[in-house]
Amino acid sequence: MPKWIESVKFFSDEIVAVDTGSTDNSCKILREAGIEPLYFEWINDFAAAKNYALNHATGDWIVFLDADEYFPPGVRENVRRGIEEVTANAPDALAIQSPLYNIDEDQDNKITSKIIHWRIFKNRPDFRYKGAVHEALSLDEKDAKVKFADSDLAIYHTGYSTNISHAKGVRNLELLLKRMEEEGGHPDTRTALYLATTYAQLKDYEKAQEFALIAIKGTDKELATMSVKMYKMLVQTEEKLTNDEEKMKEYIDMGLERVPDYPDLLIEKARILYKHNKLYEMEKICNTIVEKMADYSFMSRFESSMPSQEVLLLHMLAIINFRKGEMMQAREYLARALQNDSSDPVLLNHFSKFFFNAPFEMQDHVLSVIFKQDLSKDKQKLKAGLANHEYGAIYVKYTNPGRNSFEYHMSAGEYEAAGKLVKERLLALFKEGSRLYAYVKSDKSEFDENDRAILINAIELAIPKRFLDKLAKASKPKRDPEVIVLDIRNELARLTQALLSMTKKEFRRAKKLVSLLTFPVSDLVLAAFDEPFKPFSPQVLYDIYASISTHASFNIDEKVAHCAAKLHNDELTFALLPTFFDRYEAGLIEELLDAVEMKGETYLKNFGRLMLYMKERDEAIDALTKAENMLPDDEEVKNYLGWANELPPPRR
Repeated sequence: MPKWIESVKFFSDEIVAVDTGSTDNSCKILREAGIEPLYFEWINDFAAAKNYALNHATGDWIVFLDADEYFPPGVRENVRRGIEEVTANAPDALAIQSPLYNIDEDQDNKITSKIIHWRIFKNRPDFRYKGAVHEALSLDEKDAKVKFADSDLAIYHTGYSTNISHAKGVRNLELLLKRMEEEGGHPDTRTALYLATTYAQLKDYEKAQEFALIAIKGTDKELATMSVKMYKMLVQTEEKLTNDEEKMKEYIDMGLERVPDYPDLLIEKARILYKHNKLYEMEKICNTIVEKMADYSFMSRFESSMPSQEVLLLHMLAIINFRKGEMMQAREYLARALQNDSSDPVLLNHFSKFFFNAPFEMQDHVLSVIFKQDLSKDKQKLKAGLANHEYGAIYVKYTNPGRNSFEYHMSAGEYEAAGKLVKERLLALFKEGSRLYAYVKSDKSEFDENDRAILINAIELAIPKRFLDKLAKASKPKRDPEVIVLDIRNELARLTQALLSMTKKEFRRAKKLVSLLTFPVSDLVLAAFDEPFKPFSPQVLYDIYASISTHASFNIDEKVAHCAAKLHNDELTFALLPTFFDRYEAGLIEELLDAVEMKGETYLKNFGRLMLYMKERDEAIDALTKAENMLPDDEEVKNYLGWANELPPPRR
């Protein structure tokens, strides 16, 4: 109510407030604001209460807002001017249409849906509300049509916020069931659609679906702005009840046949396509949604939940462009999605992925726009979201790790200092691990045979033998043995990260650090610098790279690609390629593909994808067409081929 009072005081000559028997401090709040409430005895009829208020209004124009509705700052200041402009420019208009946004106060004022309402209208005795619940304003004159003027005077409605939604649904259900009883147990269209909405609000999805199926049998006039909502409800309740995609598609098609191309139904179709990686088809639908959302007259016909779906739409468009190789567009869409929801961990994770090789200045600009407030408040959120940037300058700026931290040294390019820091930690952990190793092998060990064997094997793989021999002194562990082994592995991964990030000159100075690694990791690092090494399995290269790839710089990717190419192992190459594609490292992808020996369907798919990214239309179409013939059910191939066909032909 305070927001309602603050809002209406900006433009009102007269404020009429009606109390229907409140038991809270509503009347006290009104009086403290200088508003004396009228009293109307509650008779389970919202229309009757509202008409009582209308009977006491004396002005030429009425702005009718419920206590849970208000014009937000920036809008309330323009209400009076808006009415004056309509009076001057459209004197025959009887009402002004405004966008009404349902917002959830319990979720940081998140917009959940939008509908066009007329809450500003001329004070006429034939303008009155009808309906005991979900009451609607109507003109009593027979066959009269109200002439509207459109406005951008947005109204916020908080009545469906999470914490009050259930109680409100219970109240409305009682009134609606009473109305249905009065209708002989067979609800009319309006009663059915409001019952469907209320049951969905109460999470009774079977009942919601039952009444939605009744409602859609009604005429467009009876359904008014709720037609699309009923079909979307059928899709969503089906998902909750059976997750039967064929049935969901049937409801979507039924709705689109009635209301072609409406975004609220198209977004449901796009979600299903996304589940099956049909991104090429999904892109067409997303583009249609964007086009239709820009058409005000089209979008004003029905209640729309697209405001709450905008982040999903932008995220879908970001993913599509990322997969088709349009990196700048992907980043733009993702940045817009993050501006709308900076707390979404998936979006933040995709920021790390989509901006992986972007210049520091670009990343910094995007994040500074998204997180305009005190960044310290968002530190943990950013720390988790920027995990893939943990050793980058952007991570350091936004999470401020200590100057003697591994992250700081890595981000500053101080790889030798980072390696020495890990060495100190590893020596302490080797000591702890060696004592655990001796204890597990001793007669004092409390572990059973199976656990002993697992621990012995894990420690021997993590700690070089010379440290085990030198530091072994049986001691009962003070920490969980699994945690000790995991800590050692994590530090070894960091050491590998630091070593592989070095130049050859730096590596020669820090080469002794390799002695802290066990075979075959040690020899993988040596191979990366063209040093003599013992042969190791291609699987080792893949496993090591998988453990460090989320933080890998181009230096590391380059070394790994060179090693993999030398091994001439097709299985390894195809396992590594997705990461290199995600980073748009075309030269490294080309090097790996050149080393492939079996130029079959998987090679053609990847080569075609590379040509798509490089905008080589003919080569992409040729390779992907051949791949599709060999892999007719591969959705990725279909996506790439669809996009390749849309590339402009080469200049002759």
